Amino acid sequence: MLVSGIEGEYSDLVFTAPADGTYSVKGSFKGAQYGIGVFVGVVAKRKVIFQSTVTAVEQNVPFHAKVKLNAGQTIVFSVGPDGGLQNTGLSAIITGP
Repeated sequence: MLVSGIEGEYSDLVFTAPADGTYSVKGSFKGAQYGIGVFVGVVAKRKVIFQSTVTAVEQNVPFHAKVKLNAGQTIVFSVGPDGGLQNTGLSAIITGP
């Protein structure tokens, strides 16, 4: 569960690549409370590779991407405020070299 702050803070989950290679990133963000309104995104190598909003309880917002990373580079799953409540589920599977 990712929860953005009421003062505008983002909540992030960070994956750090253990080795060079191409990684498959697949999953979804899910509205986890009534009145939700959040921005969701996935960032790799400081570039947005997916962005959307979650605006309803139980709303499922899927994503899938392939990303070439060097060891030590990151993928960041992020949830930020967008006019509503903040509890947001995240399911992600990362497979790689």
